[in-house]
Amino acid sequence: MEAIARTDPEEVPIHLAGGEEALGRAAGVGSSAAPLRRDLPGAEVLVLDLETQRAFADVGGRIDRLGLSLAVVWSYQREEFTTYFEAEAAQLLDRLFAAELVVGFNHERFDLEVLRPYAEGRPVERIRTFDLLADLTGRLGRRVSLESCCRATLGTSKAGDGLQAIEWWHAGRLDELEHYCREDVRLTRDLFDHGRAKGAIAVRKKDRSGSWYTASVPVDWSRKLPAIAS
Repeated sequence: MEAIARTDPEEVPIHLAGGEEALGRAAGVGSSAAPLRRDLPGAEVLVLDLETQRAFADVGGRIDRLGLSLAVVWSYQREEFTTYFEAEAAQLLDRLFAAELVVGFNHERFDLEVLRPYAEGRPVERIRTFDLLADLTGRLGRRVSLESCCRATLGTSKAGDGLQAIEWWHAGRLDELEHYCREDVRLTRDLFDHGRAKGAIAVRKKDRSGSWYTASVPVDWSRKLPAIAS
């Protein structure tokens, strides 16, 4: 059965007025920078994020009981966002298993584990993934948040937080929930694109006195793609 979730093409970023030109300025990408997004012809590379129906405190820390409220993927091949609700979890998983690469931020340890109960025995660890948080944790020796990376690198912030998203779900405020999740996908994509184009992203760190400063973190994210982009 065809997924009945909403599919939408790219639009002017809601979180940053001025579209691509303004996004480039915020990210430190000049007019001579390599194209950030539409450079993966023929490759089904997806960016994933999802929200849950319940918090860890509601289920005794059991990630398999959090329940999917909705998920959003961005497709480089189709140049569009697609939203999947819980009823379309099987269609979402079919697409993730078929993709050449699924990019996310902590999706290997969280998003895919939330989806595991919907996979009907299929091992979600076989989905081909690249986790930005796992890569950054290996480089920095500590975890960082998507919010801190995007504020330092792109000059943008998240549209909410996970607990607020759960409240929206229970209140039936699905438009706000979908917007929040889509913005997280957009931010993850833009962070990934910036790292691929520039070979570095920025993070917020504390010095020995406890003061915050912005530091550049070299990344080799462009090397994750040659085999699938050729």
